[in-house]
Amino acid sequence: MLPLTLLGLALASPALASILAVDYGADTMKVALMKPGVPFDVVLDRDSKRKIASVVGWKGEDRLFGQDGRNLATRFPQDTFGGLKTLQGVYFDSGETSYYTSAAQIAFTQTSRGTFAGKRPNGDQYTVEELVAMQLDYVKDLAGQVAGENVRDVVVTVPAYFNQFQRQAVIDATEIAGLKLLTLVNDGTAIAVNYAMTRTFPTKELHIIYDSGASSTRATLVSFETKLITTGVKKFAKSENVTHVTILGSGADTLASGTELSRRINKILVDQLPASLKTSLIDRSYAKLVREAERVKAILSVNADVNAGVEGLLGDRDWKGKIERKVFEKECEDLYWRFQQPMLDAIAETGVGLEEVQSVILHGGTTRVPFVQTILKSTVGSDKIATNVNADEASVLGTAFYGASLSRQFKTKPLKVQDAVTKDVYLSYTAESKRDGNTRTINTLVFAKRSAAGTKKTITLKRKADFDVVVGYKDPEATTPIVAYDITGVEAAYTNLTERGATDAVVKLTLLYSESGLSSIVEAAVVGTVKDDSITGKIKSFFAGSSSSESSTSTEGATSTESAATAEETKPAEPVERVESIPLELKVTPKNILPLTVDEKHKARSRLIQLNKAARTKREREEAYNVLEGFLYRLRRLLSDDSEDSPFTEFSTPEERAAIEKEVDEAMEWLDTEGATAEAKALWARRDLIEALEKPIQFRYKEAETGPQALKDLQQAMFAAKLFVSSAQENRTKIEAFLAAENDTEPPAPLPPMPEFTDAEIKEVESQMSEIEVYLNDKVDVQKSLPKHVDPVLVTSEMNSKGMKLQGTVQRLQKRKPKVRAVKKSTSSTTTAKTEETGRVKEEL
Repeated sequence: MLPLTLLGLALASPALASILAVDYGADTMKVALMKPGVPFDVVLDRDSKRKIASVVGWKGEDRLFGQDGRNLATRFPQDTFGGLKTLQGVYFDSGETSYYTSAAQIAFTQTSRGTFAGKRPNGDQYTVEELVAMQLDYVKDLAGQVAGENVRDVVVTVPAYFNQFQRQAVIDATEIAGLKLLTLVNDGTAIAVNYAMTRTFPTKELHIIYDSGASSTRATLVSFETKLITTGVKKFAKSENVTHVTILGSGADTLASGTELSRRINKILVDQLPASLKTSLIDRSYAKLVREAERVKAILSVNADVNAGVEGLLGDRDWKGKIERKVFEKECEDLYWRFQQPMLDAIAETGVGLEEVQSVILHGGTTRVPFVQTILKSTVGSDKIATNVNADEASVLGTAFYGASLSRQFKTKPLKVQDAVTKDVYLSYTAESKRDGNTRTINTLVFAKRSAAGTKKTITLKRKADFDVVVGYKDPEATTPIVAYDITGVEAAYTNLTERGATDAVVKLTLLYSESGLSSIVEAAVVGTVKDDSITGKIKSFFAGSSSSESSTSTEGATSTESAATAEETKPAEPVERVESIPLELKVTPKNILPLTVDEKHKARSRLIQLNKAARTKREREEAYNVLEGFLYRLRRLLSDDSEDSPFTEFSTPEERAAIEKEVDEAMEWLDTEGATAEAKALWARRDLIEALEKPIQFRYKEAETGPQALKDLQQAMFAAKLFVSSAQENRTKIEAFLAAENDTEPPAPLPPMPEFTDAEIKEVESQMSEIEVYLNDKVDVQKSLPKHVDPVLVTSEMNSKGMKLQGTVQRLQKRKPKVRAVKKSTSSTTTAKTEETGRVKEEL
């Protein structure tokens, strides 16, 4: 079981890392960010869209992503690469590749690994892993801007039907993008997590997650149940409700997809074209029709018909047509059963009937197509169709919370998720030859389909020499090897153990089916039970007694009263039986579709870094060019207005204007001749040179705007300080008079509460006031006589600094709390009062 927690309540620490969740689809991808202190939500594209097109396109040497990249398809179809999800981890001559290339306008080629690679018109080639990595790198940058830091950790969704080769391709893409993959998560599981986030299940419930997107339709049978779990013992015991999400089965169909529906509409559009257009269509024309087919499909989901049309389909020739929903549905009749079958496959062999399923939870854009909904309703009943999750974002939101469970920085509602194995995984090896010399291959089922994922299994083999095994899938039709292992060191390890008395030494292989859906051998060893008859072993046996799990010893005649017994009186301990393990070496050899090697990934990563660096350099150069160009045009406009009442003319001298004009003319000429190729550093240097000439003029103009108010504020601060000094001195005079009268026969009148200040504090304020008075007396008259094109002597920053210093001193003293002075009674008066009181008491007695 994998513990998962929800609610996104993070522990407060600025050092906590962000987690990126990516739901990578064939048409669009959704991205979410989990970071303590940042509101949890979907990451927006640069155009504020919540869906990001899964496309990378080139315009010249500029790479564009998202909707900008998709828009390039109608202009540069051979430079636009999208829909790559179905090409991950498949052979170049596979059915997936044939389906993709049958409608693609791009050039492509085969890699040395036998996989697909896109080819740009300029000859550059990129593997599918590289193209996907570029898109992941793009969304990583988007998330980093939201998080305010570099985002490294990522969780990515994949369809449950993805095999190990396809999953490895996704892993390779994340590494090329500079991301650290925490785990892969099946998309049906992610949606189930999202569904369980805000719900409790007092009794066990069964639901089907029906996810129909651009590349396929998937169905996942899920069990939900909330149980009270107690952890700890006695007074440390803690009980809490934990929701268990268990994946029971899944099914999929790759032709029942949004892409196929769009192709059917595209076929209808092409059939309606005039013959003269059909025979003349070019790549751009097809790209425009594909875009129109997507638009038509969306409208037919709500309308019975739609007017279609493409402007400039071929040159300046436009086309218009009309498509009815019934025509579209007629075209798709052969697909109906395909949209139903994944649900039936999900419950097959689970013993669950459709009548036991509480609801079918819809997710994915294709579930909005009317005939798809009709098929589902006819299969399970309209009352079981549920739209209670976000059909576009539930997967990525569930993925984000699933990823948060892998980090200790998030404390949330407890949830436990148990995913399932999606394909039977076998261990194949050749049996040791018999006397007749014949060999046979043995296939051992290790991880059965629908069994628990994230588990280990141990296989025991009787082997005395090195051998090899293969881990792979086995379908009724064929066996697909995944990875081969050469296991060496067996003979030496076996001999070692047998010489030490081991009689049943065997080879044990430990296999893991990870949460990411990858199968591997994680440990191999020769294991045997040996008897340790050394002195150390016997001593261990003696002191361990009969409670030792490693020994079988006994003693006679020894009691607590016989501690002085001699060694001869004690029966010698028998040798200890101990299980020992000697590790074996594993040489791994991938089979079929090979993953990228470390060197290949390093080169791809370096290539991506260079592309990013070139893009960043160009972006910075263009920014510097635009800033300089705008700066020069602004100065030229100011210089052209030579009227005397022009602010630029008023605050500058003829010499300054001439110097600026000379530099502007030279810079404009340089910009026309060399600016297009100049580096950002040179462009900024030109701007800084001219800006230094303009700065004195700008300074005078700003001082003319801000100086009068700054002078007024300073004078008001002086006035307030004078009032404070006058009040402080008056208080001090009253206090001194009060203190002097305390020893008089008649006590002084009580003083109201008032703050008290020392001579030094009052002199501090007076000193600052005196300094400001000298400053103003020396410069106010001079400033009034200066023309506007001369630098001012009264500077705003200086006046503000002096005023704030004086104001700060006064405010600090004014915050002092008033002091209450009580009237003291004289000693003689007190004594007389006591004597009189004593006399009255005596008289009464």
